Amino acid sequence: MSQNARLTYIEWILLLTAFAAGSVDVISFATLGGVFASAMTGNFALLAYYVAQSDSAGGHGSVVALSGFVAGCAFGILQRRGRAPAHALNLLLASEMALLLFFGLYAM
Repeated sequence: MSQNARLTYIEWILLLTAFAAGSVDVISFATLGGVFASAMTGNFALLAYYVAQSDSAGGHGSVVALSGFVAGCAFGILQRRGRAPAHALNLLLASEMALLLFFGLYAM
């Protein structure tokens, strides 16, 4: 392998993040009734498909996923306002960890 082909630290993070998001999508699509957990573009596409097929029952999962995404964005913006970037980042990460813990325990 040549020196130019080595990945930087940031490239490794991007690669691993993309792999994790893809893995989450495959697992969630297979086990959560056909919705994507980390790709809202896929949920929009599925929602458009269900609307075109006049299948309102099939589109509920996509609507719930998209609603959760919008609520999460709004919550993140509200947490960020008026705070220093470092403090806001710590608050957002702590909130995400708390939500993951809550839903992980709920799923058990």
